Amino acid sequence: MSEPAPVVEGPRVVPPALHGARLDRATAQLFELPVATARRLLALGRVRLDGKRGAKGDPVRSHQSIALEGGARWLTPAAAPRLTLVHTDEELVVVDKPAGMPCHPLVPGEGGTVVDALAALFPEIERASPEAPREAGLVHRLDTGTSGCLAVARTEGAWRALRAAVASDQADKRYLALVEGVLAAPRTISAPIAHDPSDARRMRCGPEGRPASSVVLPLAQGRDATLVELVLGGGRRHQLRVHLASIGHPIVGDELYGAPARAGVAWPLLHALSLLLPGRARVEAPPPSSLLDAARARGLAVEQQRH
Repeated sequence: MSEPAPVVEGPRVVPPALHGARLDRATAQLFELPVATARRLLALGRVRLDGKRGAKGDPVRSHQSIALEGGARWLTPAAAPRLTLVHTDEELVVVDKPAGMPCHPLVPGEGGTVVDALAALFPEIERASPEAPREAGLVHRLDTGTSGCLAVARTEGAWRALRAAVASDQADKRYLALVEGVLAAPRTISAPIAHDPSDARRMRCGPEGRPASSVVLPLAQGRDATLVELVLGGGRRHQLRVHLASIGHPIVGDELYGAPARAGVAWPLLHALSLLLPGRARVEAPPPSSLLDAARARGLAVEQQRH
């Protein structure tokens, strides 16, 4: 049996105003995408210029056609979501995100993300964040490797209100992590977070960064690792990972920030334990067995941890 033809959106005709523009910028403008997204689509071979796959720097001419293989719709709702719901109401869904699952797609139609799976149950999330369609109502984000509480708005009003609350640090977000080394006393880390110019994947502590604070509360110590509860203030990218590494206690499995490689640990052992949004009850997601098992393997006497 022959393979089905790929879905192609377009073609869209290059207007005179874009004559001579690079293909990546013309694609971004015609399909209302960020330029970075258009470049990813080009790298994936999903952009066609007059029916042929093009390169990002190719110049376009008036009246040429540009089409997208796979279409420009961000989400591809999953038929069988594999997510645990910890809270639902008319405005909000909170899921227990598994480690290794991205929050949202980086290119249209990528699939396999939290919001793709949620859209199968709550299709209205696709309209909840009109300025950020790929995020489909996400109130905040978690790193791909981080598990736990993730909130997604079902209405535009809820998205705007809750996103603003998170941005102004009005949400109480608590995490659980297994860190390298023995940490005996609570610590408060106040250090701005900035991009690391030497590595686009990393962040770093630096005076040029944005303010951030993290409270570290030891729960149990083993021979060479500590289970800690973390209270987040600021919510910068990679904040907890950077702050813990800065005091010599990187999260177990976080090789990007200096933790040694550990057999059987695929992601940094960081879990979003609970979330309290303004005007709402606190919600919790129990720690995954992978984190607790790793703690026990390092000599920690731990049970199910709850805030």
